[in-house]
Amino acid sequence: MDFKIPVEELEELVYYCSRCGFCGSVCPTLLEMDREESFGARGRLLLLRGLLKGDIKPTQEVVRRIYSCTTCRACYVKCPAGVETDRIIEAARCEFYRLGLAPEEAKHLSEGVMKYGNPFSLPSEERTAWAKEFIEELPERADVLYYVGCTTAYVTPHMGEATVSILKAAGVEFTILKDEVCCGFAQNAIGDVDGAKEVMKKNAEMFARSGAKLVITSCPGCYKSFAKLYPEMGIKLPVKVMHISQYLDMLIREGRLKLGRVNLRVTYHDPCDLGRRMDVYDAPRNVIRAIPGVELVEMERSGPNARCCGAGGAVRLYMPGLTTSIAATRIAKDAIPTGAKTLVTSCPTCLKTLKDGVDIAEIMHGIEPIEVLSLEELVLRALKEAGSA
Repeated sequence: MDFKIPVEELEELVYYCSRCGFCGSVCPTLLEMDREESFGARGRLLLLRGLLKGDIKPTQEVVRRIYSCTTCRACYVKCPAGVETDRIIEAARCEFYRLGLAPEEAKHLSEGVMKYGNPFSLPSEERTAWAKEFIEELPERADVLYYVGCTTAYVTPHMGEATVSILKAAGVEFTILKDEVCCGFAQNAIGDVDGAKEVMKKNAEMFARSGAKLVITSCPGCYKSFAKLYPEMGIKLPVKVMHISQYLDMLIREGRLKLGRVNLRVTYHDPCDLGRRMDVYDAPRNVIRAIPGVELVEMERSGPNARCCGAGGAVRLYMPGLTTSIAATRIAKDAIPTGAKTLVTSCPTCLKTLKDGVDIAEIMHGIEPIEVLSLEELVLRALKEAGSA
């Protein structure tokens, strides 16, 4: 069974690694797995070299190492040679998936998207359950379409509720797709490119029928998919796309949101797909700083150097223990030392993962619990203080 990386330029990049080890200081999985080399960026590239040369076979343990990468891109920030390990890993997963070697959890994820429209294999009719009290009142067509996303809809519906309250407070006429489906991000992450393209084309058609001019989303993965992955796969969207943090920043600058005082010291967690992948760092911070009384204190590892929450690359699916361990480290070693009482993030997956991380950090590190909020929830709190929501 010959192994190859389907993108020639990425296959060449495997050999650019000089083995300097700079990535070892930031790789979240390597640091959490007692520095076992094969769980780090350098080790994974060495495994791929061996596979490409035919020196090693794609055993379950080798595949597990490749699928344990959160694709957080922290290694790229540190790499003197500019090796994009995350892109190489994603390309390698495509080959594993093509060869039928992907983990069973990955195959189940893709089957869930194709059958139910979400990676959790949850009933499609439950997707809008959180919005049942108002969704029928929304217009069929509007200039602004709020794409909720799978994780917000099924796992963190309070983020969706907060977003809707904010949009109403700002006087935004918007709508939500009653038959919304996954954006394709999850399938792309696990290597099922064909499955991803199928749902991407479906979304492009649904957006066109909606009549929307702008799509906003709470999920950085969805945002990255619409803004970056779709064009890369030749799928053109008839709409402009913004992450909710960018849209909130715009609404605040336009004076459409009246924010009351919230006396709170907060720190901010940069989602990997929003920050290192899409270079959106300022918008969420602008929103936080716009709230009277809120003091933003940065973690030592923030911005381009932020530590991953541990759930990226669908790792939470294959190795949930590793994910929560990384999240606990993020809480204990990065967030707690700031003295902040609240940790804010702008990603539903990060939100869920970091909340789980607080529970584990209390046990593993003996910390005092810290509140974890979405950016939307913080803004809604400020609106309520002003009597605007």
